[in-house]
Amino acid sequence: MEDLQTQETQEQGTSVEELEVVSLSELLKPAETPSSEEPANPTPEPAATTVTAEPAPAAPESTPAPEIATPKIEYAPPPQKELTAEELVQRFEDKTALLKQLGLDDFLIGALDYYKAQGDLTPYLEAKTVDFAKMPEQQIVERKLREKYASLGLAEDKVNKLVQHDLIQTYKQDEATFSETDVELGRLRMEADAALYRKEFMERQQKFAAPPKQPQEQVQEPSHEELIEATKQRVLAEPLVQEFVKKPLLKIGDDELSFNYEAKNVNAALGVLVDPAQMTFYTSKKDEMGRILTDVNGNPVPDYSFLLELAAHITDRQNYNTLLMKHGKSLGTKQIAEQLNPEAPSGQAVVPDSAPVNTMQALADALRQEHG
Repeated sequence: MEDLQTQETQEQGTSVEELEVVSLSELLKPAETPSSEEPANPTPEPAATTVTAEPAPAAPESTPAPEIATPKIEYAPPPQKELTAEELVQRFEDKTALLKQLGLDDFLIGALDYYKAQGDLTPYLEAKTVDFAKMPEQQIVERKLREKYASLGLAEDKVNKLVQHDLIQTYKQDEATFSETDVELGRLRMEADAALYRKEFMERQQKFAAPPKQPQEQVQEPSHEELIEATKQRVLAEPLVQEFVKKPLLKIGDDELSFNYEAKNVNAALGVLVDPAQMTFYTSKKDEMGRILTDVNGNPVPDYSFLLELAAHITDRQNYNTLLMKHGKSLGTKQIAEQLNPEAPSGQAVVPDSAPVNTMQALADALRQEHG
């Protein structure tokens, strides 16, 4: 039996002694790096990957961040609800100031306050309609008696009875009932009481009287000549104008094309500045006699060709002057060129001189001939 097992083992090509027992812990160990003594081309075994943590880079020294000025943020107020008229009035603590802002004067404000306190606008109406200075004495006394009894809350018929009783008993104005002496004394008492009541009524009326209107100052409008003189003084106060009056030269342009313009009539130039009528004269159409043309309504007829030229110069002054000076320069150059190269008469050919032409000398001769 043993021989049979040994034969089977040999047939498999591996002996029991050649089998190497490896523990589980050895299998779990990481593979070692092969040494230089090992064969040059050993069978590679899977090696465990080793991850080496690189040192973290040192954090740079922190530098303080520059201060940035942040703009101030302002928020719009939230939309307010629309207030009613009553809420708007309640916002004003000083109602009198509000009434004045609405255009009411002290007279009307006083009348409103009185009506609010008394519930009656009779004094206001009296201030408008009653002349106590001319009212008869008996009517003054009767008015006072009616006020006295009406203030007690009595009915009108009772008030009338009491008033008639006082007129008869207090002032004895009934000759059939009282003696002549009593009637006279009663009249004197009525005169005294009427004077006292009249003064009271007039003082009370004065409180409700409308304030006297302030006379409006009549502002005298300056005349046309005064306006012109005032404008003239203001214009002549300018240093540039003063220099122009002394030496009437105006520099036109700022570059190499600039030139000085000499005014022929200083007064006319200043007149345009100070007198609107002068400006109208120069900017209106005229007839053959130099008179300003007018339309059917008597208004001057504007010279729009001239006005548009002025408008072009006013609105584009620098460009206008530059173009004007360049055009003048081109005209001068063209004239000199024509003098240097005159055209031959019709049918004749220009025969050039055999001698060479000195261009600069010819130009100088042409300029000398031009300016005499």
